[in-house]
Amino acid sequence: MERILNSHTETVHKRRQDGHRNRTECGALRHVTEEHVRPVDGEEVAGVAQCGRCFDGQGGY
Repeated sequence: MERILNSHTETVHKRRQDGHRNRTECGALRHVTEEHVRPVDGEEVAGVAQCGRCFDGQGGY
């Protein structure tokens, strides 16, 4: 499953699948510039913090 990494905060988010203008499930990246956001796969995010709003049981925003 594809995830979205905020390279500025080193936090990974779940990608929205419905074409909504918010890129992520939580909407936290709607004001983050493209230079700090990139799609990643599951293997690339090992050890990276997960968004608390996108993933159950995690800390974060």
